[in-house]
Amino acid sequence: MGTERINSNQSEQQQQTKVEKVLGAVSSFEEFAKAAKEDDMGIKTVYHDGNSEEDKQIRAGLLTHVIVDPGDTLEDAMLKLDHLKKLGRLAFLNFNGRRFDNYSEPNEKETDDRIVDPKFKHELEDKKEDFEVMDVVSDIPNEGKYGLVGIVGGIKHATEFTVYALDDEVEDKKNSTRATLDSLGLKYVENTERSQYSPDYIELDYYVAKTEETARRVRELVEKSREERQTGDATRELGRLFGFPRTAIEYFIERNKGEARDDVDTRKKYDFYIHSPENGEEEYRQYEQRINELFRRYCPFSAEELLGTSH
Repeated sequence: MGTERINSNQSEQQQQTKVEKVLGAVSSFEEFAKAAKEDDMGIKTVYHDGNSEEDKQIRAGLLTHVIVDPGDTLEDAMLKLDHLKKLGRLAFLNFNGRRFDNYSEPNEKETDDRIVDPKFKHELEDKKEDFEVMDVVSDIPNEGKYGLVGIVGGIKHATEFTVYALDDEVEDKKNSTRATLDSLGLKYVENTERSQYSPDYIELDYYVAKTEETARRVRELVEKSREERQTGDATRELGRLFGFPRTAIEYFIERNKGEARDDVDTRKKYDFYIHSPENGEEEYRQYEQRINELFRRYCPFSAEELLGTSH
């Protein structure tokens, strides 16, 4: 995916060859109309009545100009382009003054923008030194660091993790964890209790977000999700705050409705991100691929331990 416009200097024959190569058998306006009816994302398009080559291609159904909805993030916009590409439709859109399409080769900046919305880049860079410290000197587990990078990078609204401590380590680990979260400018709710599984250890649970309100909400939703046995609206909202793709959340809930979940009442962790069979590849691109890249970039030592060296 790239930002380049269709080159107006190319001949119509060259343009048509490029279109046919991407579209394959899907070439008629009627087929495009049928594909659009099958679109379940509510994608809106623009009709062009001008005389440019691009206008002609749009009228002929060979190119689609997508409207970005007011509440769309960059990732929302990219998902629309990806969806249309799967239907065999060349498409482009404008987002914050930049043009994106689903047929040009990606350049380095374009690829980077797909990983993290440009508005979060300055915040990530501003916290770079704090990430470096967290990477090598922190009591936060690698899974927790992963979620924190996701929050600062705008991929997640919230995360939760647990720090384990012996009785004489509790205060030191609390202070260390609090200092890390404060340095990143994040808010949190802290809960302390004796581990049900390893009585020698104290569990320090942290529910973290950019606002205190969201952190408290996550803490409430964790309890409600347990009560509903991870099959209802609390689980759905929690998944959304954790940044999980909608299709993965719904698959998780539906799967739980069909299973006996006797373990839910005692489980401490609510890591319910699993891929749905139909959308696993897209879910990976939307969630893991983006955080993995940021995690490797800002916490390379922890990333190697958690993710390995493969990309």
